Amino acid sequence: MENLKPKKVRDLAGGRARYSSTAFAEFSNLLINNLKVERTDSEKLNAAVEGFIKKTLIEDGQVGYDCITQKFARVKGQGVNETGNPTTLIFIFRNGSTFSRPAYYEPDPNGAYIIPAMEQNYSIASMIKNITDFMDECDIAILQNIKASKAPLYIVMKDEETQLSLMHAIQEQQEGQPVIIVSEGLEDAIKGISTNYNYIADKLDEIKNKYRDRLFNKLGIMSANIDKKERVQVGEVNATTGQCVDYIYMIIDTFNKYCNYYNLPFKMSLNGSLEELYEIPMEEKDNGEDYTEKEDEEDAGDAGEAS
Repeated sequence: MENLKPKKVRDLAGGRARYSSTAFAEFSNLLINNLKVERTDSEKLNAAVEGFIKKTLIEDGQVGYDCITQKFARVKGQGVNETGNPTTLIFIFRNGSTFSRPAYYEPDPNGAYIIPAMEQNYSIASMIKNITDFMDECDIAILQNIKASKAPLYIVMKDEETQLSLMHAIQEQQEGQPVIIVSEGLEDAIKGISTNYNYIADKLDEIKNKYRDRLFNKLGIMSANIDKKERVQVGEVNATTGQCVDYIYMIIDTFNKYCNYYNLPFKMSLNGSLEELYEIPMEEKDNGEDYTEKEDEEDAGDAGEAS
């Protein structure tokens, strides 16, 4: 008897990993683009250094700065002082080179500092990955649900005549006939034709979009909320805007707080359309009305002027 070797199983996990890394990179880049780091003196901050600062804050939750070399680097702490902070800082560069300095917690022209992304030790990258992983699971489930809707039926027939009769009935069903008349003896075969497929791809997509909107808010990005069935009230939009700003400014305010305290010549600010939206005077925001109605009124006014 011929030995049958099992076929090699396709590496599904590898494909999923590539898919997940794409979503993670997309949202990480959105956050990086939403932040801006500048020098506060007359010098201009190198674009590569700016990108390194933002990327390291997102990935590690902190970045190190050494005043003697005037360089930013990844940083790890060693030892513990009375307040629970490290006594020594290990600066780590992308090329693998390292050096150590005593940790400073007061302003000093020769100081070495940790600048955190948030007051609590919190990995922004982990938060992004957790949500994008869930969104990827939704995409996989959506694809599986759509593929399952195309799965064929397997029906065993006793003779060719019965087979032709059943194929005729299936054809009429696919054409949308409201009533299909079949001969006696096809009852069991007809029961095998599923007419109530559980299609949930739309519900899964709605859940995914809710998590996407939640992640947008955490990254300081306004979401269009495309799944909302009713009109969006201005007050609700203002609340969402405030939430976006609160999240993103936890990073901005923390970075600026430590740079100001240590007299470091750097500042972070918001870079994006959200800043312009948030700076709209409050008197221009009409409580209770919704944007759709306002747009309708403006369109009607424009039409009247045109006529």
